[in-house]
Amino acid sequence: MHSNTNTNKFCGSKNNINSVRIFHWSVIGIALILSVLFLSLISAAKAATYYYISGALTNINSWKTNANGTGTSPASFLTGTNTFIVWNSVYSTSIQH
Repeated sequence: MHSNTNTNKFCGSKNNINSVRIFHWSVIGIALILSVLFLSLISAAKAATYYYISGALTNINSWKTNANGTGTSPASFLTGTNTFIVWNSVYSTSIQH
């Protein structure tokens, strides 16, 4: 009878170890999912805005959401989520605000 008690304690501790492992991997999985979600939200919030070879650089209407000069213009140069990209045939540069 004494040996059955020890066996039950051993099985109980093995179950506890498995429960801890499951919990541990669950926490890691949730952390990874939340990290990917957070990073996707951050990258989606940054908008690329392109200058398309017409108009003054200081004119907000000279900037569009598509590199080919189509799309919409940003509301303001002061919006913190815009990345302004100037293209030409030799090189490109970007200015992040």
